[in-house]
Amino acid sequence: MDNAPIKAPTFEERITERLKNDIGELISDEELRTIVDRTINKVFFESTTVTKSYNNVTVTPPFIETVIREILQEKVTEYVTDYITNNKDEVIQMVKTVMEEDLAAALMRGMTNFFRTDIIRLSSQLEDRLRKM
Repeated sequence: MDNAPIKAPTFEERITERLKNDIGELISDEELRTIVDRTINKVFFESTTVTKSYNNVTVTPPFIETVIREILQEKVTEYVTDYITNNKDEVIQMVKTVMEEDLAAALMRGMTNFFRTDIIRLSSQLEDRLRKM
């Protein structure tokens, strides 16, 4: 008895075999392989462009990129959740540091930006009054 492992057919091989069984001998094996390879490449690895109207074009990423992004997002979320769960004290200290130090600075930058126009106008008025004295 031979104990050599049996190689499972690849996705492409399964599609090729199924199509060959369905369409019989209408096209050669080489032509069928070319069609399958081109189709798989187009479906999985090429961006899709959809034109809705003149000058309104949407480009979506390749299917494989979307699948990889979803898998990675799940894994990253799982990793971050595990990290937070296993390092609660460290995470709590990080949150406190951000809230105490960075939040105040961010609020000050926001207030400065919010009132920037008024501050510039006030500065200009003070300059004008000082020059007139």
